[in-house]
Amino acid sequence: MKVLRITSVYILFGLLLVIVSLLQRAFGFGNYVDTIVYFAIPSVIVGTMFQMYPVLQGIEVRFRVLAYMHMVVFLISLGLFFLGRSFEEVYLASVLIFIAYLLLNSKLWGGQIRLFLGVGSLFYLAGSLMLLTGQNPFLVKHTFTVGFLITVAMGSMYMLVPMLQVERLALSRYLWVHLAFHTFIVVDFLISWSRMSWEHIYVSGLQVIGSVLFFCLVLFLTLRRRESPLKGLNVTVRFFILSLFILVFSLVLGTLSAGAKDFALMKVHIDTLLYGFFVLITVGASLHIIPSINFWIRGGGPKTEKRVIREEVADRVMVLLTGSLLGMVLSEYTREFLRHVFEAVYAFGLLYYMKHAGELTFKT
Repeated sequence: MKVLRITSVYILFGLLLVIVSLLQRAFGFGNYVDTIVYFAIPSVIVGTMFQMYPVLQGIEVRFRVLAYMHMVVFLISLGLFFLGRSFEEVYLASVLIFIAYLLLNSKLWGGQIRLFLGVGSLFYLAGSLMLLTGQNPFLVKHTFTVGFLITVAMGSMYMLVPMLQVERLALSRYLWVHLAFHTFIVVDFLISWSRMSWEHIYVSGLQVIGSVLFFCLVLFLTLRRRESPLKGLNVTVRFFILSLFILVFSLVLGTLSAGAKDFALMKVHIDTLLYGFFVLITVGASLHIIPSINFWIRGGGPKTEKRVIREEVADRVMVLLTGSLLGMVLSEYTREFLRHVFEAVYAFGLLYYMKHAGELTFKT
């Protein structure tokens, strides 16, 4: 099987950008939200899909040169962004390269999960077009986060959770229905932001929460089967479950704030979504993806030892990230010094994980 080492590089680069955003957050330069939403999230998702999208359909990776072309154009747009120059045209070019890769690596029938990834990618394209045309920044950011990130995350977890737990996916026949309703709900949610109607945002936000809760129900029913010979939860699945609790909290907080037109807790909504849900699902997924890529690069045969990131390392990272995130949120309303301490602990947790993941990425 052809594998792309660049997928692991994309994931690590996305986490590096999260650390850069922490520096922006701590020292007040640049826009840390834009750094994560426009660059860290796409780096992780696009990089992962370069490998996962063809594999999901049972085909070999084709036109892999596009992955390297995307990296070059993506980095140019990032450089322009940090220099304060216009980056939107180059950014759109990188997105078009990614969409071309998906089209060239598509089968006519590729399964329901592939459609979650495809629909999420269309929201990515829509968001980049909105960015280029100077649309309402709240609309653009929610297109990236709710449309792109959450839709792709759902598709990815629909695949990974049953696979890692060796369970049958519950209600699998209804995935088409969920995708159809979720897409409609997200489009309505984005329309509400384009109108900047708080009543509409509140109602459509509740619908988004409903879609996420249905997704959580499917995963719960899947894990409840207990048909697997495995004992306990896979470490990746534990990260996923924690990230979903944080996601629901963030969505509820944001939706209730919109309904009440009280935005005192908006930073908590933003930070729990970006530093909680996004980072935890990234670390959790990469605990499986990066060792798997390392395994196939080294031959992937029955005599090839699979190197993994030790579970105790993953457990330490989970404690460091969730504990420091909680501290960052709470210290937002206390002393600034404490907030910086927790930001440093959070960055250390990421660096600690990246050290172990980097060893598997760059040492074959």
